[in-house]
Amino acid sequence: LFALTALASVFLFFLVWKYLIHATIRDEADPSEAEQTGSFSFLQFLLSPNILIFFVMLVIPVLTGSYFLIYLYPIIGTRWGLSETYVGYSYLLNGFCVMAFSTMMTNLFTKIRKKRFGLTLSALLYAAAFSVAAFFHSIPALLVALMILGFSDSFGLPLQTSFYTDQKEVGLFGVDRALGVYSLFENTSQALGPFV
Repeated sequence: LFALTALASVFLFFLVWKYLIHATIRDEADPSEAEQTGSFSFLQFLLSPNILIFFVMLVIPVLTGSYFLIYLYPIIGTRWGLSETYVGYSYLLNGFCVMAFSTMMTNLFTKIRKKRFGLTLSALLYAAAFSVAAFFHSIPALLVALMILGFSDSFGLPLQTSFYTDQKEVGLFGVDRALGVYSLFENTSQALGPFV
């Protein structure tokens, strides 16, 4: 069953890859811009410096690191003495931080036009959360890391999407297709989480 699933996954990967390589779009809203850029293929879009740096330096590491919350936190928490019930309760702490700070922090970074700073701060908070959990092997350290991750996710994830759709390349490639590529990288990063 595993081999069959792996074979189907590889087949689907190549099928999607073949489709995305041949997918091009022309910007018909502004003919002068379309003449300047011509067709914008998937590979041109993906290999453009802004998009490549965004995915490699921000989306993949942050979303791969977010798997700590889903996969490693319950394992480490139970190993350090938290019962499964308290691990579940502690997720409420993370959710509270996300809900309490999401609107306020996202609006703050959007209004002052510092999305790039907000994304950098979010990534640094991820590193801080992992450092707290790694250096202080205790349950309070895990709870602090959980709160830091919640605070980081409260504005980091909405800013990722907003920053991405503001890129010039996204407009040239097409917002719908670009969001499909973002979703592909998002799901791939989350799948890589347990391996990292």
